[in-house]
Amino acid sequence: MNFIRRKNRECFLHDTQVENIFINEYLPAAPGDYVKVFLFALMYSGYQPDINNENIAKHLGMEPEDVLKAWNYWEHLGIIKKTYKDKEDRFHYKVEFLNLKEKMYCPKRSKREKIKNEKALKLADVELKQLYDNIEDVVERVLEGRETEEVLSWLTDYNMEPEVIIFGYKYAKDHRNQTRVNYVGSILKDWHQRNLFKLKDIEAFLADSDSRHYNYKRVMQGLGFMRNPTEAEKKMMDSWFDELGVSMEQVLDACSKTTGISNPNLNYVNSVLKGRNQTGAKVVGGSSSSQDNAIMKAQKHYEEVRKNEEEAAKLRKKEVYSKVPRIKALDEELRDIGLKISKSMILDGSADTDRIKELIRQQKRLNSEKAFLMTENNFVLNYIDIQYQCDKCKDTGILDNGQRCSCYAEILKKVEEV
Repeated sequence: MNFIRRKNRECFLHDTQVENIFINEYLPAAPGDYVKVFLFALMYSGYQPDINNENIAKHLGMEPEDVLKAWNYWEHLGIIKKTYKDKEDRFHYKVEFLNLKEKMYCPKRSKREKIKNEKALKLADVELKQLYDNIEDVVERVLEGRETEEVLSWLTDYNMEPEVIIFGYKYAKDHRNQTRVNYVGSILKDWHQRNLFKLKDIEAFLADSDSRHYNYKRVMQGLGFMRNPTEAEKKMMDSWFDELGVSMEQVLDACSKTTGISNPNLNYVNSVLKGRNQTGAKVVGGSSSSQDNAIMKAQKHYEEVRKNEEEAAKLRKKEVYSKVPRIKALDEELRDIGLKISKSMILDGSADTDRIKELIRQQKRLNSEKAFLMTENNFVLNYIDIQYQCDKCKDTGILDNGQRCSCYAEILKKVEEV
């Protein structure tokens, strides 16, 4: 007699086992979106092997780039392992969930971790500090939050040299008026995918593509976006100029038709241009339309607001440092500790080592002293920080997901009345 038990392959009718070590040791300090990515993929492991990062991003309402960052984060902590099909393609890989009990009681270093550690070790602390100093000179502000860790990850994940990273910041600021770490990261990611690692090669590529980039920038500005277009969006825009033969004025006129749409996008512009091309309709107006002018005024308004806020923050910081020199010393110490924590996380592959715990204790102690000195001298705790008028978009008008911020409509109305 044979006994057979039919196995149900529907993952939603099963339970997902999560190790208590993950919940206790890793979950509390992890960014919420990174935890969502980890648990969602863990649920599908063993049931739907063809699920990919794009699927995960779609289900969780995230950008694919943020999913990739989540896997980088968990890989740095050593609780997942990436397996690459193509060594040249660093963005498509299989993810293996490692046994945390084995990691804790039988720790072993993977070959990839050793390679990353060797590369990180080559950059001495003084050189890393110099890199951060150079970046801060470009962006004219102090690197905040996880920015230092992101910069360090570009050195290892994108194999970028310090001079290329600095050039990336300069290019983002001079040509895109952007200095946010996510924006610079997208530029460096694009260069990495094109196998551009040397400055001379990057400069040659940019010289050849300047006219195209100018067109992309004008169109994105016409839609009120302050981000780089995706590869699919670039191909779509290329088809307008190369295949349809439309002018920039015609494209901007079509962009102006999205003013009343809650979520403007290039697909709408594409349908307008193709419809006009098929009917032979001519475009009237263009970049001189009142709608297009209002969009440009709104962007200029945001730029002026951000510039004024950054200048005001510099003056407040100068005031505080002048009155309480110890606070300046504390900020310098905190910056150095943040640098050491970032580098240790790369080298050790974990945020749970005794060295990092001690650095975090020092960080908390210095922050407590700084908070005491600020309040003791009648300063609010965030007095020297940049005071954005809109915390959601940081006074850019565009959210991280590329959509217009809720404040955009108010600013647009305000500049139209002027």
